[in-house]
Amino acid sequence: ALADQSVDLVTVAQAVHWFNRPTFFREVERVLAPDGVLAIWAYELSTIEPRTDDAIRAWYTDVLGPYWPPERGQVETGYRDIGFPYATMPVPTLAMAAEWTRDQLVAFLATWSAVKEYRLALGRDALDLVLPGLVAAWPHNEPRAIAWPVTLLVGVRG
Repeated sequence: ALADQSVDLVTVAQAVHWFNRPTFFREVERVLAPDGVLAIWAYELSTIEPRTDDAIRAWYTDVLGPYWPPERGQVETGYRDIGFPYATMPVPTLAMAAEWTRDQLVAFLATWSAVKEYRLALGRDALDLVLPGLVAAWPHNEPRAIAWPVTLLVGVRG
């Protein structure tokens, strides 16, 4: 176990929505040194270009919506209701970025928990419902810029 007030930085990436937050925040308060920093971040739905974004957004909401765990909604709301224990500091607008082919994007989409839940519940692949729209919007599989807006909450323990 970490000693009391022995840590200068606690960070959580794409996961705090899965935690028992009261327990987690109590442990942060115990281990974080005075003037220590808590930083929590998550990435949101990607943006590529309007037609691709529209196809993914409709699939994400209309097809996969019922198969997302409720905790996913906390990412969608920018973690504003997680009970962050410190006053938040201003942070710059951030995004993760990559250049991917359509096939790389589809491989990423296949990792989503809601895709797996859809398959378990219905016995078929939800990707089959988004592929036609992606191929129409991105017919040649060339690399394209992709960005994922990042939610970042940073606070300093007083």
